[in-house]
Amino acid sequence: MKRSTTAVFLGVVLAGLAACGTPDESAVAPEPTGVADEVEALGSQEAVDEMDRLYQAAQDAGEDRVTIYGAGENDRGPVYEVFMARYPGIQVSGEHLTGPDFDSKISNEFASGQHVGDLVQGGDTSVAGHIEEGKYVPYTPLTAEGLDPRWTEPTNTVHAAAALPFGIGYNTNAVDTGDAPQTWDALKDETWRGRIVMDDPTVSGSSLSAFRALLADERFGQDYLNTMAAQEPHNENGSQNTGAAVASGEFDIAGYYPYSFFIRESAKGAPMGFVFPTEGGSYVSGHYLGLIDGAPNPNAAKLLMNWLFTPEGQQALAAVGYYPTMPDSDGPADFPPMRELDLIRSTPLETVATETQQALETIQEVWPK
Repeated sequence: MKRSTTAVFLGVVLAGLAACGTPDESAVAPEPTGVADEVEALGSQEAVDEMDRLYQAAQDAGEDRVTIYGAGENDRGPVYEVFMARYPGIQVSGEHLTGPDFDSKISNEFASGQHVGDLVQGGDTSVAGHIEEGKYVPYTPLTAEGLDPRWTEPTNTVHAAAALPFGIGYNTNAVDTGDAPQTWDALKDETWRGRIVMDDPTVSGSSLSAFRALLADERFGQDYLNTMAAQEPHNENGSQNTGAAVASGEFDIAGYYPYSFFIRESAKGAPMGFVFPTEGGSYVSGHYLGLIDGAPNPNAAKLLMNWLFTPEGQQALAAVGYYPTMPDSDGPADFPPMRELDLIRSTPLETVATETQQALETIQEVWPK
């Protein structure tokens, strides 16, 4: 049965997130609050028609769900609630997977031939190798027209609908808001020597991704890495532990800290603040969507992929703290829209494996153990 043409829009966003950079703990999932113009919500009549076609095809094929693997899937429940309100015949479930867990999940399903996953929405290092292995079906959503080339790759197999902002977390009991570092360069100040904790950059993780980008940017490079190594930073195993160390007061500053982890700590009432550097270079990490070859629900998966690039989908992503990637979208919280950012270079997916290995070797030579 074709869905009703009654449109649902994102009427409720995370009010606290928009007001002060942290989410309203009570706003778990945006609820539809009225009727909006469908063309405005989805971007164009062509988009409406294509998504109606995909929805009908999914229903005809008995596809009633989409399963997604990747980084950030424990953040996006409210986003999928908005999608499911518009397309109630499809249930979306995400499973947070990164690194070896991500790789093994997908490889095991290919080895067994028992596919459960439909989509991936992962970071650059996670998805790049699987592109070369042919594990994703090349597909460009109609609604992704105009997407900046930095958020795709030459074969147009994967596309990023959102990017995770990285910044500087700090303990508000130890650091006044006005004194918190505002730029990446400010972390080099002697004030912060021995007071910084971060995800260990000598292994795969968020800090390695950030330093890979900084090493490739002429404003930073090897000199910046050497100076930060001399700051006697403390290495933690994962950004979750980094945030916990600052929230507890063990350390004052969380360096190269993903915004989504800050949101989770804030929701627990942790005494933490967050700075998103907008001067001297901003760093955001794309989360790339790929349609898994052999997906059990391909029409439903394509529908979700298209929806994530619509104005409604982009607004929903911003409401949970991610940067939407479409050119006309606004940023999360009170951050500037991406089109106004001085972005630090993104690593092309076709060279991400090589550049990551080079950065890892460089970091391991100078980084304190």
